[in-house]
Amino acid sequence: YQTSLTKLSLKVASKSDLLAVDASAPSTSMFGTSAAAAPKRDPFALGDRARVLDLIDEPPVMVHIAQAEKEAYCYELLYRSILKHLADAATNEFTFTRAFFSTGARETFNNLFTKTLSLVLENLENYLFSSYDAIGLLLMIRVTHAYRQVMRARNVNVLDNFLVLSALGDQHADRKSRAVFLVNNFDQIIGLFVERKVASEQTAKFSDLLASQREVFVEEELKGSYGRMIAFVKQTEAASSAGQALNLDSNLVEGLVRNFATTWKAGIETINKDILALFSNFRSGMELLKQTLTQLLLYYTRFCEIIKRGWGKRPPPFVRDLVSTNAILSEIKKFALQI
Repeated sequence: YQTSLTKLSLKVASKSDLLAVDASAPSTSMFGTSAAAAPKRDPFALGDRARVLDLIDEPPVMVHIAQAEKEAYCYELLYRSILKHLADAATNEFTFTRAFFSTGARETFNNLFTKTLSLVLENLENYLFSSYDAIGLLLMIRVTHAYRQVMRARNVNVLDNFLVLSALGDQHADRKSRAVFLVNNFDQIIGLFVERKVASEQTAKFSDLLASQREVFVEEELKGSYGRMIAFVKQTEAASSAGQALNLDSNLVEGLVRNFATTWKAGIETINKDILALFSNFRSGMELLKQTLTQLLLYYTRFCEIIKRGWGKRPPPFVRDLVSTNAILSEIKKFALQI
């Protein structure tokens, strides 16, 4: 069904499309458009494409009828049909397995649907890799969210991991890459909400998700240049919280102090370059840079406090190599001027 459905796809945008278009060019509806005579549409105009959101409960596209009538559709409408079939099939199968098997219904469902879900996701990724349809992508996100709500209303949660942005994020190999992917996407979604003046629970939810993933990124980014110091701080503070005596290894601490003294500026520069390269929204990236450097300053302040508590009024000679927090703050302010 999915293979046949894809053949009905109407190409809306290409990599050569620009925001400036001929205003006099004719437009056409995506409903009942003839593939042979479809005029050029504005790829950046919403038009009547949002009507797909009113079709969530409607039957999916009947391929044989569409082919007979030589119709073509924007991809979000085809995607809606795929999710409609998937949601209904998943509901029926899970309801049966839950009634038939007293235990292990979810595991049985996963065994039945793993290949199906993988195929749907693979086809979706193949489409996204070659798509330049920004409006279609945003509509697909809304359609995905709508079907997640449908499944929740049915009390069938077996597609939760499939019907969220995190599913695509999980395809990334490490936590930092996943966080970058999610921050960029959540930021785009929130930006659209702000542009459209949308104020709802979903706006607040995406804002919370964005904040959470920013925190993940900050921690992962700092590990790159300051991982050993941060690990030492966390382990020492955890031991102290557990009631253990503060017994510091002088050689270890000295190595951390001197390593930081020689690499801290280079580390900040690396962080700055990473963030500029990884985040598409410059303003958001600069705010994230500020958050990352502020967290670095907090970790270093805690590191100095541990040294102070460990040696008290008889500090070891290497404390002369400690970088002053004022010096770090001054360096942070240089980057803050970019914001």
